[in-house]
Amino acid sequence: QDFDELGDYSVELLPKPPSGRLALKCDPMPSGKQLDDYLGFFEEKQELGYNILYIPSITYKAACLSSLARILEINKTLTEAFGSKLPDDYPYLLEEKYFMDTLHHLNPEGRRIKTEAFLEFIKARLATTQQ
Repeated sequence: QDFDELGDYSVELLPKPPSGRLALKCDPMPSGKQLDDYLGFFEEKQELGYNILYIPSITYKAACLSSLARILEINKTLTEAFGSKLPDDYPYLLEEKYFMDTLHHLNPEGRRIKTEAFLEFIKARLATTQQ
């Protein structure tokens, strides 16, 4: 778990166990310093003239519930830093039925929900940048 070379925060989750149920493993959330470093990385890109669109990831509802407050705090910080507004109904967490074999892989219905949420987020961001 950490930021990868593209600036994405990645959390490794265990694959679906043989019992057929998704494993519930949530790695530590980023520290304040890691979040500051992440923001600094993108602030440098913004100073070069890039526009940043931050869209939060979507994960399995039963995973990371103990970290949900921190996840929401991080997403609020990032969306505000990049001038975005996160919709109140943004689907941070989906039920198990929307995943295939791991917490990373959405099934077709899960991908539809994620795609629609991303499109709404992009539309809202474009509306604020074209004013």
